[in-house]
Amino acid sequence: MTIFGAIQHQEDVPIHQEWLHPVEIKYLNGLKFEKRRKDWLLGRWTSKKLLQQVIFQDFPINETEIRKGPNREPMVFFRAEPVSCRLSISHSHSLSFCVLSREERSLGCDLEKVEIRSEGFIRDYFTNKERSLFDENYRVSFDRDSYFTLLWSAKESVMKACLTGLSIPAKNIELIELKGFKADNWSEISMKNLTNNTHYRGSFKVADGFAWVVLAEAGQDDPGRISLEWVG
Repeated sequence: MTIFGAIQHQEDVPIHQEWLHPVEIKYLNGLKFEKRRKDWLLGRWTSKKLLQQVIFQDFPINETEIRKGPNREPMVFFRAEPVSCRLSISHSHSLSFCVLSREERSLGCDLEKVEIRSEGFIRDYFTNKERSLFDENYRVSFDRDSYFTLLWSAKESVMKACLTGLSIPAKNIELIELKGFKADNWSEISMKNLTNNTHYRGSFKVADGFAWVVLAEAGQDDPGRISLEWVG
């Protein structure tokens, strides 16, 4: 499965609004808080830039529209018609990370700033297995805060792929394995939704103070490995 990814910074977002669809401009004008407006614009710019370079190379960027689906998931429309693809958007601290697949397979990404994670947070949101894996397997590769930020980002990615948001208890999503970890490089990760026994596989990176994760549901006829291709 090939997944296309893009990263943009706040300063990359054009000042003008010509790249937005008229419906998106109307939505933007209804946002009252400046931070919300900036985050929304950053996510839309990153995702529409990705869409234009992967699917709509020959069309103006303002002819694509990204709407909220029934579960608040991003849905792509072109000239008011739905487009068959999956898109996931995440942003944190003026940085945006978006991924796109032409396949209709569950997909989610998340970007998190590495922060101090309290004992209460770790106890409430991570399973005994995940805490043990850190002590027994991953302490040599990660500091404590990077590891649990990464796992939180992975859980968020699965929640996005499931279209459920935080309605799935975090402990019902559990790490299976981190594989081939090299600092600042993309490595393999696998997770499991214990609620329905669904497996998710993908890639992760911990670099420059952030944890990045992209996960897709593992199909029955393939191992679920993904190829992540970056769009400039």
